[in-house]
Order: sequence, then structure tokens, then C-alpha cells
Amino acid sequence: MKPGLLCFFPALAFLLALSAAEIVIKPENSVISYYNSRDRIVAFDLKKHLDLIFSSNIPVTSDGKPPEGKFVFHVGKLPPDAKAEFKPEEARWLATPEGIYFYGDRNSGSRHAVYNFLEDELGVRWPEPGEIMFIRPSPIVLGKVSGAWTPPFRVRGIRGRDPEYRLWCMRMCFGGHDQPQVGHAFTDYWEKFGKTNPEFFALNSSGKRAPALKSGNDTDNPAAFHGKNSQAVKMCVSSEALHRKIVEKWNFKEKRYINICENDSPPIEFCSCENCRKLDPVRATLGNYYPDFLTDRYVYFANAVAKLAVAKRPDARVCYYAYNETERPPVRERISANHTIGIVPTVFTVEGTEKLLSGWKKAGATEFFWRPNQHTYFNSGCMPFGFEKHFFNILCLTVKHGTIGFDYSSFRSHPTLSLSDYVLAKGMKDPSRNYEYWLDHYCSAFGESAPYVKEYHEYWRRNWEKRIAPHLDEILKKGRYYNFVRGMMWGELAKSFEESDFDATDKILETALSGKLSDSARGHIAKMLLANKHARLVYRSIALKSDENSLALLKFREKNNIPILFGREEKWGDPCEIKTILALREYDPPFIRTNLFWYFKLDPSDTGVKEKWFEASVKTFSKNWDGMLPTDSFWENPPPRWKQVSPELRGKLKNYDGTGWYATGLKVPAEWKNRDVYLYFGAVDESCWIYVNGKEVGKHIFKNSYDWTVPFGIRINDGITNWDSSVYQNIIVRVEDKAGMGGIWKRVWLVSKAGK
Repeated sequence: MKPGLLCFFPALAFLLALSAAEIVIKPENSVISYYNSRDRIVAFDLKKHLDLIFSSNIPVTSDGKPPEGKFVFHVGKLPPDAKAEFKPEEARWLATPEGIYFYGDRNSGSRHAVYNFLEDELGVRWPEPGEIMFIRPSPIVLGKVSGAWTPPFRVRGIRGRDPEYRLWCMRMCFGGHDQPQVGHAFTDYWEKFGKTNPEFFALNSSGKRAPALKSGNDTDNPAAFHGKNSQAVKMCVSSEALHRKIVEKWNFKEKRYINICENDSPPIEFCSCENCRKLDPVRATLGNYYPDFLTDRYVYFANAVAKLAVAKRPDARVCYYAYNETERPPVRERISANHTIGIVPTVFTVEGTEKLLSGWKKAGATEFFWRPNQHTYFNSGCMPFGFEKHFFNILCLTVKHGTIGFDYSSFRSHPTLSLSDYVLAKGMKDPSRNYEYWLDHYCSAFGESAPYVKEYHEYWRRNWEKRIAPHLDEILKKGRYYNFVRGMMWGELAKSFEESDFDATDKILETALSGKLSDSARGHIAKMLLANKHARLVYRSIALKSDENSLALLKFREKNNIPILFGREEKWGDPCEIKTILALREYDPPFIRTNLFWYFKLDPSDTGVKEKWFEASVKTFSKNWDGMLPTDSFWENPPPRWKQVSPELRGKLKNYDGTGWYATGLKVPAEWKNRDVYLYFGAVDESCWIYVNGKEVGKHIFKNSYDWTVPFGIRINDGITNWDSSVYQNIIVRVEDKAGMGGIWKRVWLVSKAGK
């Protein structure tokens, strides 16, 4: 018999003997013991779980001497006769009649062991941060006596900072070993070498080897490039002196990775020297926000650094991102064997991902990890898009191509998104299981309501596949810079959802709530239902746009303690019109937005009042005034995109302080005759007088230093002479500006409220 088998059979006999005798956990006779300070957090988290499951209060000891006669949960202690030989992050647990041992690799093995035991043996689930769900067993009888897990990837994580989120990361066995070193690599270079080695730095559009200038920055002042600004420093990647300096700075005895990730913050000005330009097989347009194609120059850069590095340490690897201008594979350069590439995709289809990964492998890439910003681009925080399986399939595709791991961008903690991050986390833990397995795994947390939770998510998955996925490229293009949610909010939401969708999914969740549930499961489903109702109101306010719908959404948020401006709404241009509703909420809908462009006439001599310009008719000001101005910007600098403003008028208004007159025609709804009607001004710089049909109806005088920024309403009933809704009312506003930019610079609305 082989020697190895002699060792195997006693161990097998021991396990068989254990399994023959059931191991029953009695919480009243149990204690948790940890043996190293690094295991303290997980030991107390184990206590939290066991106390919830057993309705108990199990004590924790840390002196290495648990009381005799107790059933001990040993955190970080090897069982008798176990060998301390483990793979990186390997986790094991073993149950005996006297206790359970959680052990493994010293860095995180015992931690991973605890959470694998809780999940696999006690049926605990963590659908999202802060939640612990389980079906309480009675009695607590272990189904098996041992378990083991070894991470399939060297990098596993979804980024986030919240303390509850970090705990969730531990529970989902995030972490890593032998991880590539990445991030902005050259943030301190300008301060250290700007004066002594200008050849290290990109030749910018001003013809200087220095960071690109932007407002408030002085390239001669190193302090101007601290913090966020330091990420704008770009390098001359063809510089051999830079290659040598990078390797010289590298601590090769302690680290085998060299980070050469380019700084990526605006201004986007990459090196325009001829040596760098010669490295580009296609001459890029460097003035674009994202230059067309710079991958070859950066692969050349990586090859040059790698060649120097392996001379010092043969297992050295250079690390960089394939990101934006370097996302596509190189055309001419071949990738040497010592590269580790973090691929940051802007393609989000399975077909596009296949093409991207195949291209990099064809160019010679041997090691990569997946670093998508999809969480940023696809995070609405409010709509159930149903893309969980889609992105899980992309994860599986990267596994097929040999990824060493995953580094997803910011975590999305929201009931409509928790499944998405859950299945991604599980895919990182065990990619051999398919999406359906992990969907059922997630839904099992909800006990007898699991089928309904699954039905809810499957409803939205089918909606994704039918209405959204076929148009994904179009949506991303509409959202600009790969922003899916912005594309949805800017016009695609109406094509992707219907009112009946929310009727059906509300009903599913209401049925789920009627089942026998644990408090945590009931709470989660209730949050899902609340989120679904909120999603309906978001859909209505954007796709079925009306002031009433936006007001209903605002009131719903206030009632349910939901942020007034949700997620990134403000950056999307306030598509739900919440900021408008907030400003106008003292009035009753509908709110009528007046024309963006009003007629305008300068009055440098301030003779307009004397000459009675306020009595001008539509025919007069439309033909005889100086032109048109927008009412959403100052008169000194109307945005260049507004071609309605003539060059002559722009020239006259540059640095203009004085008086100017705005005019437009408005129709007032006939049904407002018995209401108080107002012109609501978002802001005017500085003072103004308002005339309706030649009559002054109100004024707003600049008195306090902030008055040019505040909104105000002017009641205009006294100037309305004809309430026929087909008749235009002549609206004229005289603005006086003594300093600053001047003019009506925030939009004007026609609104009303019940008469007094």
C-alpha cells in the first residue's frame, strides 16, 4: 500500500465516525473562542449570527483557554493533527462532537471558513449589506462535518466604503492574493521631477512639457498639482529616461508588480511630441475628450519598462489599464509576457466583450483582470432594469477567457439592484455555477415566498431581454460616454417600460408579503415593493411627463424618507423635474415654462421708461429690438451653442453694466381667471420691473448681497385685460444691472394658485 493511503484511511475513518454520530449544537452549552486579534471581527460576527439563529447569547473568549465541557467554535485554530499547509486564502472547517474548527491560510482562511459554514451549513444569506436572513432550524443538527473552499481568482471585489458594505464584503468572501498594483501611478512625479526632468512629461497643447493648464493651475507651482489635480499630470511614454526612472524607483525586492497606470483626470492632454506620435499607428485627434486611439504607444511603454524590470527580477510584471483611449487592443505592438492588464470596458454586450477580449489575447495578452465601470454607468438606484443575468453572463465570458479576477466599480446598495451584486459576488466565489443556481440561492432567503421573489426578478429579466437589450448600443450612444442610465432617462425610458409592468410586479410582491416570513425577509420584500412603487412614479414623471406626476414623486419621496434628488438625478439634468417642483411647490400645477428666448433691447442711456418701451407690442419688439437672448444665462455671456444670439448683440453685451429690456408674449389659460396668476423668476441680476400689457404689476429690487440669486414671484392679474386663452399678453421686463453679469439668468414660469 502507498504511504499516502496509510495517512488517508485513518482520516477517512475519523470523518465516517463523526458522520455516523449526529452533531447537535446546543447554544446554552457553547462558547466562541478566537486566538489572534485579526480574527476578532469575524468571531464577533459569528456570535451575531449564532445568537440570531439560536435566540441565544453565546459568550466569546480570546485568551486561548475556552472553558472545559463546552461546545467550542474555534476561530483560527487548527484541529488536532491537522497540517498547516494551505493555498493562498484557502479556508476549511471541521466539526467534532466537542466543537467546530475554522482555519486555513493565516491571512483570511479562518474568516472565509466561518462564512462558508454559515452559508452552506446553516443556510444564512446576505442579500445586501446590513441584512442577515436564515430559516431557523430546529433542532440544530449539522448535515456534514467538514467543508473547504479555495478562491478561484486572485482579485475579487466590488468597490465601496460604507462600514456595512465592508462587512458584507467579508461575508461574500471578497479579497485577493498576489494582486496586481494599479491606480494613478504618477501623481507625485511633477512635484518631484518637474524641474529636474521635464523630459518625463507630456508635451502639452501649449508646447510645454508640463501638465495641461486648467483654471487655477500654475505649472510652475508644484503645489497646484496635489490631490485631485495631481491626476491630470500626463507622461511622455516614449521617454527612455522615464522608463529608467520608473524601474529605479521600484522596490523590486518586496514587490514584483510595477504600476504604470497613466493619470486619467481632465484635462485630457496626452503627449504630442513626435516620438510619441510615431508610436500611434492611427494618428489620434488629441484634442478630443477621449483621444481616438493610443493603445500602441502605451503597450510600447509597458514593453520598455518590462524589459528593464525582468533584468532585475525575472518574475516582474508591469500593470496598466486598458481604458478609454487605450481600451482597444494594439494594432502594431505585440504584448510581452510580463504584462497584467486591467481591462476597463466601454462595451457592455456579450458580443462586444468577446471581440474585446479576443483582440487583446490575439495581441499577446496572457494575464488580465476585469475592471468594469458598469456600476457607475448602469446605476440608476431607482429602476428595475433586469440586467442581472446579462452581466453575470459577461462575468462568465471573462472567466472563459482566463481572467485572474474582478474589480467592479462602486457598489449599488438598493433593493432593485441587490440581486445584481449578489450574483456577481457569487460568480466570483464559484463561477462553475450558472445564473439560475445563484438566483435560487438568493431567493432561498425568503422562505415560502422565494417563488414570488424569483418571479419578480424574472419578470424584469424578460423585460430587459425583450425591450432593452436589443437597443443597448443605441441607449449608450444617447447617454453619451457609455452612460446607460443617462440614455434611459434622456428618452428611452418610455420605450422600455409600461404602466402595466408595475401593476404586475406590485401584485407579485404583495403576494410575497402575504406569506409566512421572517422579520428580515418581510422587511426586504417591503423595501422591494416600496422601490417598485417609487420606480413607477419615476417612470411616470419622465415618460408620462406632467407637473402632477413630478409632484406626486416628490411627495412620495418626502413621505418615505427617500432622498429628494435621488442618486445622480441632478447630473442627468433633473429628468423628473424635482428641482422645478421644489421651487414651484407653493403654486398649483400645471406649471407653464415660458419661452427660453425673449426679445431684448439695450438701454445704455436709461431712456426706456421715459419713452414708454413697456408699452411696446409684440410686433414692435419682435421687429425693432436688438435681437433675442436666453433667459437661462447672464446677458454678458450667453452660451456659444445658442445661435439665436447674434454676434453683434454678444459684442454689445460683453462687460455691459446698465439697463436692458426683455419682452415676450404669453397665453394665459382661461380657466385661471379666478386664480392668482404669477410670473415666477428663477433669478435676475440685479433689479427688475415687470409690465403686463403696458402696466407695471410688480418689481424686485436688489437690496441684499444675495438678491441676485434668489427666485421670486410677481402677481400679474392686474395687467391681464383679456382672459381669452387665445390672446397673447405682452410681457416686458426692465432689468437694471450695476455690476456683475446681468440679466434674467434662471428660467421664467407662468404659474397660479387659488385666489384669496
